[in-house]
Amino acid sequence: MRVVIILALAIAPARAQTPSPLERAHDLNELGVADHEAGRLGDAVRRFRAAIAALEIARLPVDPTIQKNLAGALIGRASAEIKKGALDAAVRTLVEARAVAPGDARVHAWLGVASFRQGYYVRARAFLSDALERDDGLAFAHAYLGHALYRLENIEGALAAWARARALDPGIGKELAPYVAKAKRELAVESAMLTERTTHFACKYDRALDRRVASRILDWLEDSYAKFGEILHAYPAAELTVILYGDREFTAVTGQHPWAAGLFDGKIRIPVKRFDARAREIESTLRHEFMHFLVSRITRRAPAWLDEGLAQWAEGKDTRRVRRVLVRARDGGKLAPMSSLVATFARIRDAATARLRYAQALSFTLYLMDRFTVSDVERFLRALQPGRDRDEVFYDTFRRRLTEVDADWRAALD
Repeated sequence: MRVVIILALAIAPARAQTPSPLERAHDLNELGVADHEAGRLGDAVRRFRAAIAALEIARLPVDPTIQKNLAGALIGRASAEIKKGALDAAVRTLVEARAVAPGDARVHAWLGVASFRQGYYVRARAFLSDALERDDGLAFAHAYLGHALYRLENIEGALAAWARARALDPGIGKELAPYVAKAKRELAVESAMLTERTTHFACKYDRALDRRVASRILDWLEDSYAKFGEILHAYPAAELTVILYGDREFTAVTGQHPWAAGLFDGKIRIPVKRFDARAREIESTLRHEFMHFLVSRITRRAPAWLDEGLAQWAEGKDTRRVRRVLVRARDGGKLAPMSSLVATFARIRDAATARLRYAQALSFTLYLMDRFTVSDVERFLRALQPGRDRDEVFYDTFRRRLTEVDADWRAALD
């Protein structure tokens, strides 16, 4: 028995020799594959990077398989970052993936997805088109190309891209069905429309509408771009489309009630019947909807009370007319906690409740900007990043809890 132990100890150093760079790279690659399969993408990326570094330090050729594995792990991580809304991080990840595997169609496709989510539709179209030239079988790339073309007012092209995506993946087809139906409704109404453009906006309008209406609306929008862009330090690069409808066309395309003043759903949609008599109302609506667009470019996590509060502030509303309503609602226990007003108000079916929530959002937002500053509100918006709790961001920004400021606001209504 002693002899066996001695022999084992004697030969142990031979087995424990330092592995060669090639062996180390191979081992790291196997560990990285295991991490990737287990969903540990960060660990997988580190293993594959280390494997490549081991070969490069030893001046050995890099194994293409390891490069492909690293690109795959980076793509997986970027996809997860996009889903969380961490778009800048996703782009950085994908840039590294492109350097590792410049010919990988998936990298270009996901760069297109990230660009689309950032609002860079022309760039998204270029990346996605390039990806599909490399691999026409990427269903999700066809789907996002359709979204980009739709935002660029190529509705027929969007429908064709979505049809290809549905043919490749019936599951994606189900997800696209509402977009396809909406685009077809729009095409039926908007195919014969004329288009006027300025630096930042495109205005589509019916041929029967006086061109001066489109010109005035574009002037109002450019004014809003300059005014509110300076206040919130936000100057979106993406062209924003505004579409002018008659009342019937507006309802047919959007499904909104005929009395709805407007809608922002990625585009601004406005009914402009009797324009001269309603010019001031239409201008206010445009500023309201433009603010929704501006907030969406700063963050996609703005609570509804602030999104709607800022939009009403932009259109020039004040709370003098509704102060008594708010006081009665407060005394009757009908004011909702501000922390509960996170989701869109569009789902509120009762008109009286909806009016009260809008009034509450405006009053609280104005109170917040008066007690603190507009710059503080901007900082709050910009800090609403994926993974961060809204209430904690509120406290970090204003050094007061939302519940505390809510109570102060209610007391100040008198």
